[in-house]
Amino acid sequence: MHRPIQLVRKICYLMLAVIGVPVNVLAIVVLSQGKCGLSPCITLHLVVMAAADLLAIITNVILHQINDYYFPLNFLSITPVCSVRYVLLRAAIDCSVWFTVSFTFDRFVAICYQKLKTRYCTKKTAAVVLATTGTLLCLKNIPIYFRFKPKVIIDNVPFFCSNKRSYFTDTRWIGFRRFEKVLTPLIPFGLILFLNILTVKHIFKVSRIRKGLKCQNKALDHSDPEMGNRRKSVILLFSISGSFILLWLVYILYIFNVSSYLDEYSFYIFENVAYMLRNLSCCTNTFIYVVTQAKFREQLKSSQYLSCTGSYYYHCCYYSLGLLPLMGPGPCLAYLHLGLALTTTAWASPTPRPASTAFHWGPFPLLLAGSHLHPGLLLLPAGTSLYLRLLLIAGPQAHPGLPALLLPGPKSSAVARAQWDSGLPVQLPQPPSLKITIA
Repeated sequence: MHRPIQLVRKICYLMLAVIGVPVNVLAIVVLSQGKCGLSPCITLHLVVMAAADLLAIITNVILHQINDYYFPLNFLSITPVCSVRYVLLRAAIDCSVWFTVSFTFDRFVAICYQKLKTRYCTKKTAAVVLATTGTLLCLKNIPIYFRFKPKVIIDNVPFFCSNKRSYFTDTRWIGFRRFEKVLTPLIPFGLILFLNILTVKHIFKVSRIRKGLKCQNKALDHSDPEMGNRRKSVILLFSISGSFILLWLVYILYIFNVSSYLDEYSFYIFENVAYMLRNLSCCTNTFIYVVTQAKFREQLKSSQYLSCTGSYYYHCCYYSLGLLPLMGPGPCLAYLHLGLALTTTAWASPTPRPASTAFHWGPFPLLLAGSHLHPGLLLLPAGTSLYLRLLLIAGPQAHPGLPALLLPGPKSSAVARAQWDSGLPVQLPQPPSLKITIA
């Protein structure tokens, strides 16, 4: 009955993992350089927000959603480990939300209270506020560890997490659940909305005063650097806050049981959409920086390894989408892990590559010669100085008898699947080669 939305949910979380991890890492790397024309206070807030979003993607999307969909029984499913996962998941989401509140309040003070700005809007104060907030939120989530009991026991090993009966009957747990809902996201949602309303009101008031002064003194230069800087700060603030409000709105409605008037199937869809939009909020800030911050875009363009790492991840995502319908999620996730590994290696390289170094990417052959070979034997001949031989676990859904295939993408892999099921020889075109020259 729920299979269509389940398929959408699987694809959505897979894409969130593919996009969310690299964009947040990219934001951390670029912003940490301090060359985006932002104050140290704003830069620290944005870096910490990106780190919290990255942890939320890892704990909630990868270790929780994707792990439960594709690898339902593994080490992460053991009850104590599963309980720790939930603690980290809730802590990461709380930090992501409240760091956004901290950033909004910081910009509210900077725009509306010039006298307080010199004392509060500093890097030291921001570090203290963020560290204190993160510590308190982590401590708040420790009781979640004691909320679960094993769902099944296999060979005397407890697996999976099931809520204890006392979680629904004990007044202390009932109070804790209500406190959780109020703390995240009801209070942050209300604070962000309220602070933005006050900020807009102040901006309109100041704009009217400045227009009146300009009318009285026509000789005054119409270019106002202060207003230009304030406008950039306001655009950044409203973009981040507006994105948070829009993406969390459906989840807020879900908390208030607005969906209780729906039928069972509609309620199930509404619930899943609410969670997917909530998790999507962890991926949007980097795109906001690209759109609203010119110097952030300049740093991306001037980054030495950006083109190379983009090539790495492009090819791995390209082949992972081709592997998914043909062989299941195992090889798909293997390629994604390969992309992250190559991207991280390129950024962390201790010696810069010489100028005008060309990287030629040829096809990725996945060699599955027979059941006597490991189904995840992956050979990557890049045709250049980069030559990797990685042994990756392709997963139980791989076809051990599948001959060597070239998988250039989802469309061609669908054709290959049809040829394979029909007993015909599998023939696929070469994938598009990508040549990148680093100037």
